[in-house]
Amino acid sequence: PVAHVHSYHHAPGLLDALADARSLFTIHSLLAYEERSNDVDLGRAVAEQERLIAACDEVAVVSAAERGYYRRLGYEALNARVSVVHNGIAPPSSKPQREGRRVLGYCGRLVPRKHPEYVQMLLREPGFEDCEVLIAGKAFSRYARDLVARLGVADRVRYLGWCGGARLEAFYDAIDVLVQPSIYEPFGLAALEAAARGIPVVCGEVDGLVEVLGEHAFYCDATRYDSFRAAMTRWRTAGADRLQAVTEGARMRASTRFTDVAMARRYLERFAALGQTISTEA
Repeated sequence: PVAHVHSYHHAPGLLDALADARSLFTIHSLLAYEERSNDVDLGRAVAEQERLIAACDEVAVVSAAERGYYRRLGYEALNARVSVVHNGIAPPSSKPQREGRRVLGYCGRLVPRKHPEYVQMLLREPGFEDCEVLIAGKAFSRYARDLVARLGVADRVRYLGWCGGARLEAFYDAIDVLVQPSIYEPFGLAALEAAARGIPVVCGEVDGLVEVLGEHAFYCDATRYDSFRAAMTRWRTAGADRLQAVTEGARMRASTRFTDVAMARRYLERFAALGQTISTEA
């Protein structure tokens, strides 16, 4: 058997439990980069993640970009056996092309690296006066809340909290565009979910977002609000043919490269490889 570990905070006994088993540790984000990009102290959590990396037989990361960060952190000295397994989702039911350009959606944790405040700031910009924002996410940002009050846009912003299942599907049904102006994004699951549903994505041109969407997004330099504003304007003023080309290209990438079946096959390959290592050593 192979133990498959997904953990940010693990009980002390986990390392002991893994001692006599082959193990694969999937890292959904490198906490050393979470610490840097969010400007928070995660020292203890970073150390725990590093110990788990060293304790497992193999590490899987969710994008080639994340593997690059893994190497730059010097983590190959902890565990040199690292592979890329992209996340995948079950293809959603097809939906008609969206005609509206008024409801802006944000989905994800409300943390500094994802710049949830950008979409709220946009409501005060010329050309976006009739827009509203739906925010699906947890870890409520006090800064974002205070900004809504200061900008006077509280009646046009709805915080939905964490959304899953039917609530998440209703969120995607309601929005005309997904914004993800991240400066660090290991994969970009929300972008994949939107792309698979034919929803255009405006996002930072970084990391897993580029791997998932390719050229089929409205990109920005997410370190700068003015770049995000320009990308949103490109989305809102794009012709129908341009918008369809972007959304259809992203949808095709999602349906051919990032499905749950593709992810499962890749994990089965990694489990089999670990099993062969056991046979060789026996």
